[in-house]
Amino acid sequence: MNKYVLTIITSCLLLVNSSCSDFLEEKVVSKATMAYYDTPEGIDAVVNSIYSKMRWPYSGERFHNYALFGTDLFMTATGTHGNAWDQYQATALNSTTSLLYTWWTQWYEAIAACNTGLYYIKNMDEDAGWKNLRTAEMRFFRAYFLFDLMQQFGAIPVPLEPVFDAETYIARTPVNKVYEQIIDDLKFCADFNHLPVTAERGRVRIGAAQHLLAKVYLTRGSAVSAKAKTTRGTQDTDLTEAARYAEMVIASSEYDLEKNFADIFLLDNKDSKEVILTVNYTKDEMWNGDGNPMHMYTTGSYENQPGMMRDIANGRPWSRIRQTFWVMKDKTKHNGLFDYTNDARGEKSFKSVWYSNNKNNIPTWSDIKDGSTVIWSPDTKLKGKPKYEVGDTCIVMRPLYYKGIPLTNGGFETKRDSLILFGSLDHALWTMERLESVMNFWPVLEKWANGDRPDIMYEPGHRNFNIYRLGETYLIAAEAYGRQGIYDKAADRLNVIRKRAAYKAGEWRSNLNVIDGEGETLKTSTEAAMTVSETDLRSMSPDEFVDFMLDERGRELVGEDNRWNDLNRCEKLLERFKKYNAIGGAANNIQPYHVLRPIPQNHIDRLDPPGKLEEEQNEGWY
Repeated sequence: MNKYVLTIITSCLLLVNSSCSDFLEEKVVSKATMAYYDTPEGIDAVVNSIYSKMRWPYSGERFHNYALFGTDLFMTATGTHGNAWDQYQATALNSTTSLLYTWWTQWYEAIAACNTGLYYIKNMDEDAGWKNLRTAEMRFFRAYFLFDLMQQFGAIPVPLEPVFDAETYIARTPVNKVYEQIIDDLKFCADFNHLPVTAERGRVRIGAAQHLLAKVYLTRGSAVSAKAKTTRGTQDTDLTEAARYAEMVIASSEYDLEKNFADIFLLDNKDSKEVILTVNYTKDEMWNGDGNPMHMYTTGSYENQPGMMRDIANGRPWSRIRQTFWVMKDKTKHNGLFDYTNDARGEKSFKSVWYSNNKNNIPTWSDIKDGSTVIWSPDTKLKGKPKYEVGDTCIVMRPLYYKGIPLTNGGFETKRDSLILFGSLDHALWTMERLESVMNFWPVLEKWANGDRPDIMYEPGHRNFNIYRLGETYLIAAEAYGRQGIYDKAADRLNVIRKRAAYKAGEWRSNLNVIDGEGETLKTSTEAAMTVSETDLRSMSPDEFVDFMLDERGRELVGEDNRWNDLNRCEKLLERFKKYNAIGGAANNIQPYHVLRPIPQNHIDRLDPPGKLEEEQNEGWY
């Protein structure tokens, strides 16, 4: 048997510090002999250690680097943190980048744990139901981690046996064969009812296997070019299978869409029926480990604005990542992502209104005009008086005012007029100030917010990170149908999601989409404007339909999904990065070989004997 010396650490080491879940109990077994795994308790410990591994991307500054930067939806914020990933800087993003090797190691440790558990459980004389359940959990996660690695690195080693004695070499498996292994593992889970329909919070259910299998088939079937089809081993039945497995999840009584899009992201809505698979965190510090600190990364410098200071509710502003200007521009007026007039997801995904919490820096009315600041007073009697009070609306950021001017290189100007309105909505008293650079302050992604931490400096959060939810399942089905030309079913599945996203009659629509007004309570729903017809979809070219689906995934899943993988599977990474993100020289930085990450150099250096470099490293990285 080939054994993976270099980056797969013996799985007994994984069983230390397994983090909390509602169902996890810690077992410190780092000094246990391998015989421990030959017991039900040992297998349970292995499985629990694998669940704890799922936290790694979201317990620090990791997920947004490899999943969101360098795409059409997100860009770096203040400073240079993340520029390597976002701007494809050759000197910083290469085979020696530390995060790549850490990520590679973490996932192969998890795969090693799966292999160890699977090796021991197969010969156990235990209850068949328990054996099948634990086997299915481990095969699900082996498929999950292999799929994640393959999408980013392409051909990868696929060890299927436990590590007992170190060997020094294992060849990379071609992508088409990796797909076969992933599908084989997931079919064991999805086709034979080895996973339960209902499970404890955070544990894998059969719906998660069906959803992932649908996603795997869609990814393999998304290939357009002959090269991609050959590499992935695309099959004629892929899209049919993607739709079939997605429909299984949709038909399950275990899952249901939240009626209000915003309710998905309520901090304490951890039992939402829309969620299919989640990574658990908790308020209990004993079990929360490093917690989920992602609440800090998308928050800009609100505390430096008039009438504001840092507080718990508004978050700790690390300012690492922000949405691109395209995301925040209005679709109907400036060809942005969201239709802010009809699609509530824009307003419900981003915090764009702040209420004054600092009486000491509230601006006063004046008739002075000074440089880039224009201060207007509608009544001379107000001169010298505060424009608003603590508790009043003091900042409203309107998407229409994001006026990034595309440059010839496809980027945006660093400085632009981005109007922020300061004043009380109750009295419609406004002052318009020019923000010289919007890189310091922007609407905050509410999906990551964690406004009930114990103090303003507290980093660990308790928000769960939802890996899969039913909203995405509908979009997988819609895309699979549309790619086959079955536009009636594609429209049906799309409209379930788009109608949910519409403003409802009686719902308050803020002034985000209104130039001269404070918002309104709608008398009628915007569902009609959000509905797409079979004819609408049929009128699109195949390429236009793919772009439409990528836009729709962006509107529904912004900040949740691995956007880099999505663009890559559709062979759209370079095109959409250059069109919607690239700043300055980044449009020239990105190259065709960036569709794969480099194999970590630490891994290659430990191969003995190594193969030819072109066998061990991805094209373009050597």
